[in-house]
Amino acid sequence: MNFRNVKFTNISINSRTLLNIISKDIFIDGLEVENIVGSGDSSDSSLIIFDSNESHNKLEINDMKIKNCQTNGPLIKIKGYSNEVILKDASINNVTSYGPVIDNTSVKSTVNISNLIFTNNTNSNKNSCGNIHIQYQPSLSIQHSIFEKNINEGNGGALYV
Repeated sequence: MNFRNVKFTNISINSRTLLNIISKDIFIDGLEVENIVGSGDSSDSSLIIFDSNESHNKLEINDMKIKNCQTNGPLIKIKGYSNEVILKDASINNVTSYGPVIDNTSVKSTVNISNLIFTNNTNSNKNSCGNIHIQYQPSLSIQHSIFEKNINEGNGGALYV
């Protein structure tokens, strides 16, 4: 599945998620997101839910700009047994989520982040850890990235592994 040069602006979601990807590889190149409000159930009110289930799948996002969004759950939720996540050349700015902005609860996950600008984001759930939360024991690489002025009402800071 491929998305190229896609823009989402001024959208209010009162149910689950805008993009729900289950057991598929997805490549997103050129994504702009602005003024999205997700007010559905707190566990599933997201911009993107990527669920690899029992298979091994890949989520690759290049050239992404997200700003001025609010969700009642993680903005980007990654789950399943085994997956690979690549986030390259991205900015996430002024996002308030009830939970981590990016939440990866996969059992086996390889995560590569490069050239990310992550500023002025808030996790407003005091029972949830980090603005970027990666559970279990991931293979994690972060390169050439900036984390500034992020707020977390619970434990952890910009990154909680």
